[in-house]
Amino acid sequence: MKRLRFADVRFRLQASPREVNLFVRELPSHKKDSLFEVVRELERAGLIELHGQLPPPDHC
Repeated sequence: MKRLRFADVRFRLQASPREVNLFVRELPSHKKDSLFEVVRELERAGLIELHGQLPPPDHC
């Protein structure tokens, strides 16, 4: 699985990059206002696994 680091948070893909891209593409625009919102939606959908604490949404 691929990994990515943002701030003190590590993300681990639980789906293929293609599935993640398709999911993000399908999100309504108001859920793509910030990286924080997109990451939360990906986590809720089970497409990524977070390791660490996300910064507050106003810091993304």
